[in-house]
Amino acid sequence: MPCIRILCVIIVAHDTLYQYTYPQFQLVSTAMINAFPLQLFFLVLTLLQPIWSHADENAHLNNTRPLRICIDDLKPWKIVNAESISGADIDLLQAFAKRLDIKLEFMHAPFKRCLYNMANGTSDIVTGLLYREKRTDYIHYFFPPYKKKSNKAFYVLKGDGVKIDSYNDLKLLRIGVERGVEYFPKFDNDTSLLKEPTTYSEQNVQKLLSHRIDTFIITDSEGDYLLNLMGYNDLIVKANWGYYRNNPVYIGLTKHSDVSPFRNKFENAYSEMYKSGEIHLILDQYFIRNNLPIPDYK
Repeated sequence: MPCIRILCVIIVAHDTLYQYTYPQFQLVSTAMINAFPLQLFFLVLTLLQPIWSHADENAHLNNTRPLRICIDDLKPWKIVNAESISGADIDLLQAFAKRLDIKLEFMHAPFKRCLYNMANGTSDIVTGLLYREKRTDYIHYFFPPYKKKSNKAFYVLKGDGVKIDSYNDLKLLRIGVERGVEYFPKFDNDTSLLKEPTTYSEQNVQKLLSHRIDTFIITDSEGDYLLNLMGYNDLIVKANWGYYRNNPVYIGLTKHSDVSPFRNKFENAYSEMYKSGEIHLILDQYFIRNNLPIPDYK
């Protein structure tokens, strides 16, 4: 039946071209006539696409290439060292891949680059995503979110006199942000604030220490971990005010790679892990195993 349908459309397309060109033969360029076989080829490809897509959905996922995961350095969720990649999100992704019987391939890049890769299909999955409507053009979000909260804190130099007791206190402050990262809607959309972007969070710590910014914003679990790791707990402290409301965090699958037809398989595996409690168990166990406090993410 699909073949008959394709043949009929080809015949109609040919007749339409003939009826249009023949009476005005002198006005049709040679290029247009020669282009017809190519147009016909693309027409056939377009008609076959739903058939191939259906076949892809029924294919064995573990026969495909490894899933390409783009990760930014978001400690302790994603930790990138010269020798290894680790973190709570990495443990979750490995369990996810095991359930699907597929391998993972990691690429380290700044968050903005990861979004770019998702948009062009060179990366398949990214974790740590806030839901933004503008990203739905190229990202499938897995529901429900694997973290319900992503508290955003502002950090200041101890004894520097900078106080943040409300959102309005951010006015006129030089605020360090990470390029491409979004924090919470009011802050993200406020063009009146003086935001100074950097590529990595560690750069904001150094800029604050050298008085090049007045404060920086970061997920509090990452900020606390980073300051402890860098040994600046006594020099940099959390401001009184921050964004401590529900701020759901998602895993996303690109819409533009050759694994996107397997979306249902990915979503089903994720849903089973979430409903069974496996996702939160994996995340909690990472912090317990590494003698870290469990962040307020549920």
